[in-house]
Amino acid sequence: MVKEKSKDGGSNEPRADWSDPTELQAFCQFCVAQVLAGQRKAGFLSKNGVDNVIEQLADIGKVVTHLQIKNKWDHMKKGWTNYNKCFENESGLGYDPGTGKIDAPDEWWTRKIAACPIAKSFRTKGLPNREFLNIMYGGTVATGKNAFCTSGQIPKESTEGSGDSADSTEFVDPQCEPFVNVDAIGG
Repeated sequence: MVKEKSKDGGSNEPRADWSDPTELQAFCQFCVAQVLAGQRKAGFLSKNGVDNVIEQLADIGKVVTHLQIKNKWDHMKKGWTNYNKCFENESGLGYDPGTGKIDAPDEWWTRKIAACPIAKSFRTKGLPNREFLNIMYGGTVATGKNAFCTSGQIPKESTEGSGDSADSTEFVDPQCEPFVNVDAIGG
């Protein structure tokens, strides 16, 4: 099922309907398989990777075009980036991996939304498929104010006192070394 675009100046191509959570999860799984197979180039899947995702989606009855895949990829990347901007340093909160929702008291949400207004959109809908999104976009988007990621090694500071502690001269940005348990999400 598709929806026609209603925005002026947009493509005449119909917009894909991704409201089915099963189809969306399958899309993410297929994209992750392509990323892990080395088919991510310059922040998006290679043509071969996109073709593979289109074929896999067709096998489950979802017919989409290259442009629809790119649009969905970009839309989800924006949501993932916004989520990480708001919640990157949070710990000790409940999290439901099925819905992607953070379980926190109302007063915590009030403070969080005041500090990061885009957090409001994640209060009720969460970020579904977060583990897959971490693989899809991890290492391609800098989210912290001092974040940087390169395709090479993470640099080491060489001047004393510039590290993250008095005895350390090594600086490692944890955002550049995401940990995702692939075995846990592949089941």
